[in-house]
Amino acid sequence: MDIEHPSNSKVIKVEFVGTTNAFVSSEDGVGSYWSFDLEAKTWTKISNFKECYHRVIPAIGEFLILSQLTNYEVYSLNEGTKIAESDKSSIVSPITSLAIHPDGIILATGHKDGKLIIWDIWEQKIFKTIDVFQDSSIEGISFSHKGIHISLFNSIG
Repeated sequence: MDIEHPSNSKVIKVEFVGTTNAFVSSEDGVGSYWSFDLEAKTWTKISNFKECYHRVIPAIGEFLILSQLTNYEVYSLNEGTKIAESDKSSIVSPITSLAIHPDGIILATGHKDGKLIIWDIWEQKIFKTIDVFQDSSIEGISFSHKGIHISLFNSIG
């Protein structure tokens, strides 16, 4: 069973969402969301997305969060439409990583200048900004299973 990805670039990641959906990402930042029909054993493309370099799909699998250089955008996976975005003026350093809290309400963004910003996704408001690393960018963020802890790693190690 083949999926015809909308980009000529190499596919670098396939993320399964639930039991019958998948998000396919390529090197050039193009992403596509697919659904699998169990009876017909075929894939159907639901929507395409551009500039998917940093993205996160919450466990509930209903929406996708993409980061541009200086803002984030929330899209409906099923519709492919933008449903929320952050204020571009509130971020001064490029986003290098992001993670969503298990509750689906809080977003953490890591930045090139070493700052961690905690957001209310739907209100598009900053809860807290923390200066974590002085001389390196935040390259990865992960919330614990219950969302009590957050782990970070930087470009140094």
